[in-house]
Amino acid sequence: MRLITNDPQIVLELNQRLLNSENTNKLILFHIHGFGVNSNIAFHNGWLEPVSKQAGFDMLWMVDLVGHGFSTGPYHCADGDLQIKYLKKAVKYVQSKYPSYDVYLSGHSFGGYLAMRLTDEMSNVKCLSLAPGGLYFNPDGVPADFKPIVQFGQEWWFKAIFRTIGNIIPGDLVTRNAATASIVYDIEDPDYAQHVMEKDPILPHGAKYVPLKTLFQVWDWGKFDYSDLKKKSYVLFHERDLIVDSKKSSKFLDDKDIKTVILKDLPHEPPTSYRLKQFQIAEYVKGFEKLIAM
Repeated sequence: MRLITNDPQIVLELNQRLLNSENTNKLILFHIHGFGVNSNIAFHNGWLEPVSKQAGFDMLWMVDLVGHGFSTGPYHCADGDLQIKYLKKAVKYVQSKYPSYDVYLSGHSFGGYLAMRLTDEMSNVKCLSLAPGGLYFNPDGVPADFKPIVQFGQEWWFKAIFRTIGNIIPGDLVTRNAATASIVYDIEDPDYAQHVMEKDPILPHGAKYVPLKTLFQVWDWGKFDYSDLKKKSYVLFHERDLIVDSKKSSKFLDDKDIKTVILKDLPHEPPTSYRLKQFQIAEYVKGFEKLIAM
């Protein structure tokens, strides 16, 4: 559905999935995807639906961020303040539509940061933040001399091989190498917005493979009131994260009494191997159960 805002340039795309037709728990999960993707990609990444069901949610609502997917606005907008402004409208819309339900937030990467911002600024929501970006960048994730394995335009067979052998190679080596190529781009290229993560490319055209460090600098963790946030949030970091420095980020939040866990072996993006995907689902369900009990 389309959610009209007071800005004629910005219309939000909202998607709803019914998880439990009996609606016995009166629980809604509102999920916020990461930078450069959309809610449809997030839903089909292999964990969101089973986790939502197993954690006891009756409904799942998702939104395309401003400038992402079918939502209008500045292309791939990374302005946290702007995103929060319209995310509040989306969450309040769901709350008004289902006043007897408790609404919980989840978000991955940029969406994890935004979910925590919303939780901090809204009185009646809690959040599970998944590998939130923008706190500490992982400087070791992408080597300075990184070179693509294949050239742009040839990545279709590269992806096909990854999908074929993803369940064979142990330790999710495939996903970590795919993510390495996906999360870097040329920050000096004035035309990068035309090809960064567009249509899920592994190797953006013209990229020089510079880390996303500049992008992360626009997310301001100083905006949080941690004394309030610590009562309403739970954060899961991923040990094999190529974007976020999980150890530093976890310690930073632990020092502010925010509950965190570092999940072993998981990359930043959803894993490809069956073993790690099942591990991810089980740990995310535990995270939601702890959040709901808080």
